[in-house]
Amino acid sequence: MRSLKSRFTRGALVLFVVFALVLSLLIDQLFRKTLLESEETHLRAITYSVISSVSVEDDGSVFVNNDEIYQAVDPLDLNAELTPPSSKEKLWQAGKVNNLRPIKEPEVGQWTFLEDTSNGNGLSLTFKFSWELQNSSTQQFLLRVSDPGENYKKSLSEFRRVLWIWLTLGFVTLLLLQWLLVEWSLTPLKEVAEEVEAIEKSGQKEFRKIYPKELMPLVSNINSLLQFERKQKSRYRQTLDNLAHALKTPLTAIKNVLDMKGQQESQPQEIAEQVKRIQQIVDYQIGKASVTQSSPFIRSLPTALLVGQIKRSLQKVYADKNLIISTEVPEELLLKMDEGDFTEMIGNLMENAAKYCNSKVTVTFRNKQSPILIIEDDGEGIPEHLSLTAIQRGVRLDERAEGTGIGLSVAYEILSSCGGQMHIGTSETLGGTKISLSF
Repeated sequence: MRSLKSRFTRGALVLFVVFALVLSLLIDQLFRKTLLESEETHLRAITYSVISSVSVEDDGSVFVNNDEIYQAVDPLDLNAELTPPSSKEKLWQAGKVNNLRPIKEPEVGQWTFLEDTSNGNGLSLTFKFSWELQNSSTQQFLLRVSDPGENYKKSLSEFRRVLWIWLTLGFVTLLLLQWLLVEWSLTPLKEVAEEVEAIEKSGQKEFRKIYPKELMPLVSNINSLLQFERKQKSRYRQTLDNLAHALKTPLTAIKNVLDMKGQQESQPQEIAEQVKRIQQIVDYQIGKASVTQSSPFIRSLPTALLVGQIKRSLQKVYADKNLIISTEVPEELLLKMDEGDFTEMIGNLMENAAKYCNSKVTVTFRNKQSPILIIEDDGEGIPEHLSLTAIQRGVRLDERAEGTGIGLSVAYEILSSCGGQMHIGTSETLGGTKISLSF
């Protein structure tokens, strides 16, 4: 059974059938017991009427006043016999008495009620009483009153017929209500299916409706999965842009080294260093494209060492500018950040500073409540009203210099993903751009 509706319906059907059978059995037994008690009470009333009409002479002869009995009892209902104890001798009889006799005679003043309607014997009530004679002796008698049980069987049969009619109606009604309840309960699942279809066919980006709390974890997880997929696609696209942008610097450095005359002995080492950087960039971008969450076990970075490597690379790339890059980053400064992310972020920012400066770039560290790295240059700077525009992907404020317009946005994205903040302003000392990174 792959259908939830089918499961609910069949389960409810079995439950209702079992419940109806058990309920009908209990009600039938209760009604039967009540009906038997009523029949026993009726037979006792007849017994009292007969006893009140009995008289015993001193010689032990028994006289029953039938006229007196018939005044209290309908002759058609009177089926009784009076016998001595442990004897089949009939001292008096009226009507037809069945053969239902107690296996053991009751004690004086006790009653024995028997029912055997299944074999056609009907009902029987036996009562034992004693009569005190004038000579102070007592004489005991057994009075047995019976009933064919026709009214009992008829009442029981009629009750069972009505009971099954009402149980059947109740069963059908409950089954219908259960079906409606299932339809109503499964409505959220139908809505989920409709939204899935909308996501597949009409371009809907996520689930929009509010669902019951039992379904919200599922809906939230699917929304997260859809969002993850969109971000992953965007991440792959951005990675290609970032890779092209990041490779430009080391490739330019290699070109400049090859174009330089002299220093032939240092060329292999410098080229090897840039090739190694290219390999690191490629490995980092591939890993970045496939990994969406940073690990909580990231080791601390030697910040000063990495900044120094980027500094040397940029001095080779912009050797024609007689670039002066001063760094004041203490050796003991360690940041909890992925090395590839840090190199990509700082490299982009320092390269922008080197590209747009006149000749000076500074990288300094300040430690207030949290680490702050400040990158400044002596270029024209970024107007304050364009600081938000500058971090948008693909936006270039200066079309004169070569570039793709994604370096600053990449740095901003990396820092934001690590929980940091970026502030773009004007350098008080150099007059150009000042970018502050708070970690």
